[in-house]
Amino acid sequence: MRTLVLAVALAVAAPVVAQQQAEPVIPPPKYNDVMTAVVFQDLEALKELLALGEWPDKADSQGRPPLLVALELGYLKIADALLEGGANPYWSLVRARQLRADERTVALLEEYTASASAGPTGAPPY
Repeated sequence: MRTLVLAVALAVAAPVVAQQQAEPVIPPPKYNDVMTAVVFQDLEALKELLALGEWPDKADSQGRPPLLVALELGYLKIADALLEGGANPYWSLVRARQLRADERTVALLEEYTASASAGPTGAPPY
């Protein structure tokens, strides 16, 4: 009788133990896109999204890349994180000129573009 009770207890407990040993659930990022993290000036969320492989140049509905938006809002730490995460300053510069962005933003983008490594032909990196 004792053996039967022990066998039943083990049979019932085995699935529970197996469930407890399952892979841990990784929580999703705070935001679902880079632009949202930029607008909310959330540096940690931005770094998390970039580490997960989110594209740092995905434009908003007006065609502005996150780097351009960060500079327009004066979020220089966010802009630096975007550049470290692979944002293309050349694309933001082109778009800033098309949108006739303020001179300070264009000057910063020109500086970022000049300091970025050029491709083999001297063309801006893509």
